[in-house]
Amino acid sequence: MKNSSFTRFIIAFVIGVIIPVFSFTIYQLSQQSKDEKLIKSSYERQLSSILFSVNQHCYDTVNAWVMTFLDSLTANSPARYEKTLQLLTNQNLSVVGTLLKTTDNHYIQKWKNGTFDILASEFQDSVKVQITQKLDNFSLS
Repeated sequence: MKNSSFTRFIIAFVIGVIIPVFSFTIYQLSQQSKDEKLIKSSYERQLSSILFSVNQHCYDTVNAWVMTFLDSLTANSPARYEKTLQLLTNQNLSVVGTLLKTTDNHYIQKWKNGTFDILASEFQDSVKVQITQKLDNFSLS
């Protein structure tokens, strides 16, 4: 008789406690993957938004540089070009140097604190050659 009541207690315990706990654990594990997908989706949208903002800021900054330079082009004076290029190079930490090809195939270059000399020795003038080749192939039309 004792054995029978102990068996009933074990069965009741398994049905009353273990099965609900096991079922709830399985339910939570299935919900966790849904929550992870929701968090991942939210993270990706935030990352996309941040990247868009950074790209927009970079575009605005470069556009401001271009507009500053284009304002000086109306003067049509190589001396004014050189002054503007030097200002553009010196006032912006991220600009190492500038190179301008004029309509008469004359190149005006301004580099920050001898940076071009360092680049030229490091890359054996290939940087200047590559830049001038790209400028030769570039067209505004």
